[in-house]
Order: sequence, then C-alpha cells, then structure tokens
Amino acid sequence: MPRADARALGDWFEGSLALGGLVDRQRYLIVPASDDAELRFRTETLEKVLRQARLQGERIEPAELPLLRTLTWDPRATEARPAPESIEEGWTEVLADGWWTRAFALGKFPPAILTNWASPLLAGDEPLDVAIDIVPQDMDYANWLLDVRINQMLTSQVTVQRMVALEQLKGLREAFERRRVAPFEVAMTVLVRGTSRQDVRTRSR
Repeated sequence: MPRADARALGDWFEGSLALGGLVDRQRYLIVPASDDAELRFRTETLEKVLRQARLQGERIEPAELPLLRTLTWDPRATEARPAPESIEEGWTEVLADGWWTRAFALGKFPPAILTNWASPLLAGDEPLDVAIDIVPQDMDYANWLLDVRINQMLTSQVTVQRMVALEQLKGLREAFERRRVAPFEVAMTVLVRGTSRQDVRTRSR
C-alpha cells in the first residue's frame, strides 16, 4: 500500500475511533480466603493458570482499593470517597453523584453455553460493569443432584428433548467422575450507567 494511502487510512481509522468512542476495559479478579495461607495458595494457583494462558496478572496495592471502590458509583472520580455524596432511589434506577444506574441479575443461564456467549456483555460497545461470582461446589453433592435428575428423566415420558437432555446429563456426570470438570455456582450481575434517566434506560435496552 502506498505511504499516502496508508496515512489516509490511518487518519480515517483514528477519526472513526474518536467519533465512536473507546471503551476502557478493566478486569479484576477478587480472591476470597479465610486466612493468609489460603489466600497465598489461591493467588499462586491463579497466577499459574494465567501464565498458562499467556496472561499477566497485576496485583492491586491496598492503598489503591478506596479509589477503586469509589469508581463503582462514580467512574470519573479522581479521589476516593467513603460513600456517594448524594443518592436518590427510584423504582428502577438509582441516582448517585450525578450518575443514573440500573442493575440486572442474570436469572437463568442458557441451556447450552457456547464459546463467547457473553461477549456482548464483556466485550460489547456499551460501558458496563459486570460482576461474575464463582463459588466451587461439593463434588459429591453435585453428583447426587445429577443422579436425582437423571433418574427423573429416565422415568419421564420419552421425547426427543428428553433424550437429548438425558444424554447431556450423563455426559456431565461422566465428566465429573473423571474429574475433567468441576461443579461451580455462578452468578452474574450487570450494572448500566447513564448521564440521565433516559440515557440509562436506552442503554439498558
């Protein structure tokens, strides 16, 4: 490509980004633990997993946490505050320090989880706060629940949908038994912000 054309393409691309706006994405992993030894073990395990995925984790210093907490209700804050200076609650939105906010909880996951199924939330064009809580579950209890569900399916009316569901349940049960996967309880919460009530409602749609 000629240099002049390349420069023109670069100028066009830069202008398009400026008009469309860029979304600054920050991803934080919060690791709970009951004591220092458990925390050290969990963080070292997590760092190993990140390295295997060719990712580099960066630990946040304790002094940075107050500002990070403030950014959860005021994304343009430059100084830490213990709480919002003003807050007004509505039927579906909250107004905190000039930011209209609406929260959604994912009530039910899709029956089939495909690759990048959550990309519209995690990598879309809208600036969102997405919190994903992952809690490991007891393997024996998970197997018991699966066995109960499988027995229910075996005694129900035979349909194509039931046969497919039964096949999926048996496959998951085998994966648990072979320790290829582990059971987790997952919850997802999405926070939408706007500069006005109408703005946050438009973004929510």
